[in-house]
Amino acid sequence: MDEGGVELLWMKTKDLCAGDVASRRAVLALYAALVAGQFDRIDVMRAYFFKVVEGRVKVEEDLEPAIVLLDALTSKFDSG
Repeated sequence: MDEGGVELLWMKTKDLCAGDVASRRAVLALYAALVAGQFDRIDVMRAYFFKVVEGRVKVEEDLEPAIVLLDALTSKFDSG
């Protein structure tokens, strides 16, 4: 992904986090895949993705995809 691509995707999709259940679940899955694929390049954006997880754990329908995103954000740290 080009430099700034993660930030651009964030800016274009962040409003979907407040949409209907299907939109929220889709954008959370997108973020999990993005984090997993660009883990070493997300730098400051990592904090934004953690904020998304923090905001979504309050909504029962979003709990599972939020946990998948949290796993993507932390899995590389677990493996050393």
